[in-house]
Amino acid sequence: MSFFNRHFFVGLAAGVGLTVALIAAAGLLLMLQVRHRMDDLDDLGNRAGGLAPPPLPVERSLADFEWKLQGLDGEETSLAAFKGKVLFVNLWATWCGPCVVEMPSIQRLYEQFQQEDVKFLLVSDEPPDVVEPFVQEKGWELPMYVSNDERPSVFESRGIPATFILDREGRIVFRHVGSAQWDDESSVRFLNELLEKKAVEGDST
Repeated sequence: MSFFNRHFFVGLAAGVGLTVALIAAAGLLLMLQVRHRMDDLDDLGNRAGGLAPPPLPVERSLADFEWKLQGLDGEETSLAAFKGKVLFVNLWATWCGPCVVEMPSIQRLYEQFQQEDVKFLLVSDEPPDVVEPFVQEKGWELPMYVSNDERPSVFESRGIPATFILDREGRIVFRHVGSAQWDDESSVRFLNELLEKKAVEGDST
């Protein structure tokens, strides 16, 4: 009888030990998952304004330079007036919350490239008498335009804000739908690379 009792208790102890080990392993896995999630949240929170930098770069297609625009001063122009420049085209609206959130970072990026061969065009489909007082209230000093013309298909997007970056050859080298932290160093580096590439090509001809 003592033989069976001894084996019973050994088996019982082994079963309890295995159960405890499985519970401990599951607890450790859960802790690692929680820690990973917390690290992701910390990384997001450390980004300025809670916005991530834009994912650069993407596809390339030729822009339509016949697109007609109107400045808030009433002066008409078209994209053709900016040929040969690196262009930063942002589609936005006064009623668009994400557009308003990202605009200060566009302002800071614009200020960094004011002396460079990069042109910024902030374009809204709203009338000037809606856009102008809104921009003045926000204190933005950006090249604002309204579009009275049908937007070319290459600038169509599934939503706003939508941003397009063009090289000096008129190719859309980047497009992004959604708000972003545009003064992130990745954006600055990307624009500088577009400027430097053209300068090198020009020197070699």
